[in-house]
Amino acid sequence: MIGPIPIAFGSSPEMTVIAMVIGFLMMIAFLLLSRRSIDSGEEEERTSYEDKKDRKVKGGGMILIGPIPIVFGSDIKYTLIIMILAIILMVLAILILLLK
Repeated sequence: MIGPIPIAFGSSPEMTVIAMVIGFLMMIAFLLLSRRSIDSGEEEERTSYEDKKDRKVKGGGMILIGPIPIVFGSDIKYTLIIMILAIILMVLAILILLLK
C-alpha cells in the first residue's frame, strides 16, 4: 500500500467520527471566515498615517517548552498576568508528572 493510512482512535467509533467531522467543519469555517474578513477589510475607510501612529497595541504571550515557560509582552500588566498563568501551568504540569 502506498501512502499513509489515516487512523483515528476514540472511546467509540461514533464519537471518533463525530469528532473528525466537527474538526473538518471547524477548518472549513475558519477558512471561510478568514476570507470574509479579508474581503471586508478592503471596503473600510483608509486611515491616515497619523491615526495609525497614535495607536499602540498592548499584549503578551507565552511559549511552554515542557514545563518551562518563556513569557514576553509589550506591557508590564499583561506580562505579569501571563507570568502568573505560566507559573500555574508549570505547577500543574509538575504535579501531573509526579502523580503518574
